[in-house]
Amino acid sequence: MSIIKKIKTGFRLLIEEGSTSFFQALKRNIFPSNNPDEVQIAFNLLNTETKKGLMFDIGAHQGHALSAFAEKNWEIYAFEPESNNRKILESRFGSYPNVNIDPRAISDKPQEKMILYKSKESSGISGLSAFHQSHTPSEEVEVTTLALFLLDQKLSGHQIDLLKIDTEGYDLFVLKGFPWEKNKPRIVICEFEDGKTESLGYNFHDLSKFLISHGYHIIISEWHPIKKYGETHDWYRYAKYPHELKNQKSWGNIIAVSDKKMFNVLVNSCGIK
Repeated sequence: MSIIKKIKTGFRLLIEEGSTSFFQALKRNIFPSNNPDEVQIAFNLLNTETKKGLMFDIGAHQGHALSAFAEKNWEIYAFEPESNNRKILESRFGSYPNVNIDPRAISDKPQEKMILYKSKESSGISGLSAFHQSHTPSEEVEVTTLALFLLDQKLSGHQIDLLKIDTEGYDLFVLKGFPWEKNKPRIVICEFEDGKTESLGYNFHDLSKFLISHGYHIIISEWHPIKKYGETHDWYRYAKYPHELKNQKSWGNIIAVSDKKMFNVLVNSCGIK
């Protein structure tokens, strides 16, 4: 993306979301940090083998994660239940014939209505769980499961190249609602943070072990504890699972790979010995 396009993106966010999102966009797009991007790592792995693939983005926010795949003409199913985030997502990718945007939330059980919580502190922590003091009820959303969605879209059994999940605490429930008996994504990326999930009945190890039980090899991208949502966070390290976090308040992303050879490439690219 050119500098001019990046500035235009920032100014659009200034109009649509206010000054906070504008300056976040400037920092992220024009002055990027040295922190890793786990989805970009997956893109680099998959792009060497799959010029056009299938991606599911659960908790798509405003489309940062799916952008590179959309430009490569991947078929993308993006789920974003928060209406303001979805408006920006649609303004960026609504004209792409290969990007399908769905307003529903994803979990392990379908529900006609659930309360979605949002925060003035960060547009990135909207979700079905009020884990932060800044959360307030925002809107009612419909909830479905990936098993039902894939069945409805006649995609059951289709090879999913990347399943990215960022649902602010509901990641394990999304995985439990996936039809594992019919499909196995090549790469799964999901977020962990015990401060969000322990009240929901699971932790970092439960999430990791669930993926291992389905045959995945796992690398943990561990980030230092969050000081404040909505600000730039600090990355710490990569490590192969099983291992303990250096700080129990750490958060991060699990990169789960089904193919052993691809996993070895990932280990080498992350500099893990």
